Amino acid sequence: MKKRTPLIPLLLALVLALLLPTTALAADAASLDDSDMVLYASSDSIPADASLLGQVAAAYDGSAVTDLAGLLSAGEIETLNEKLAAVRGSYGITAAVVTVDSMNDYFYAQDAADDIYDYIINADGDRPDGILFFITMGERKWHISTVGAGIRIFTDAGLEYMEDNFIDDLRDGDYYGAFDAYASLCASFSAQAASGAPYDADNLPKTPMSPVWFAVAVGIGLLIGTLIMTYYKSQLKTVRMQQSAHNYIRNGSMAITGSRDVFLYSHVNRVAKPKESGSPGGSGTHSGSSGASHGGRGGSF
Repeated sequence: MKKRTPLIPLLLALVLALLLPTTALAADAASLDDSDMVLYASSDSIPADASLLGQVAAAYDGSAVTDLAGLLSAGEIETLNEKLAAVRGSYGITAAVVTVDSMNDYFYAQDAADDIYDYIINADGDRPDGILFFITMGERKWHISTVGAGIRIFTDAGLEYMEDNFIDDLRDGDYYGAFDAYASLCASFSAQAASGAPYDADNLPKTPMSPVWFAVAVGIGLLIGTLIMTYYKSQLKTVRMQQSAHNYIRNGSMAITGSRDVFLYSHVNRVAKPKESGSPGGSGTHSGSSGASHGGRGGSF
């Protein structure tokens, strides 16, 4: 007769095998303190390749330009840093540029730009007023984020004007040209705001006409005028100058037998002059993840 294996010891062994790993995991979890369970680490503890903020924080040294995408030469960065630092020195407005290869864990350029300013550029709270020009090459997106006094200085209409001045260079790959235009506009807009009337929909700066186009317009006008005068002059060859108007009068052609003035009536329509409504201006705002209010504008290139 074959010897049967007892079932009870086997069942006990199976139960112990299932319970022991669970007990060990529970003990490990109980031993964790709060520092081991942080969901978001500080920028100093984030690996440089783990998140967008980690990359920017690792490269940021307090300068105005952080070029992680490698779009600029060392000389170009130095020139831009000087221009943008002068804006902060003269008007207290932090003007910055950040370029990256990809947004990594961000989907919207607006969110990325807002967070870079709030958590990195203004991490110590000493730069509450500013503007950031953010570019991500992988997604071909750009976004300008304004904060604090920057929202008042760089209005929605003003940001649209700025875009018109740098977008062509951005699309053509002339990144220094785009950033240089941005730096110059940051200075002029800040100076205008310091005078008490920031550039807005009803008082944007006038774009000067190029001397080349002015010369072309004058040349075309002179040419057309000359052709017209030459044509009319050719039609007047039989005309001779007269010393008096006698030759133009036909005798007996006009005979007035009587005249009188009769006033019939008058009627005046009065219509109220419509009041001019003010041009839409100012800046629309939204809240970033930090809770700070931001203005801004962005797009693709």
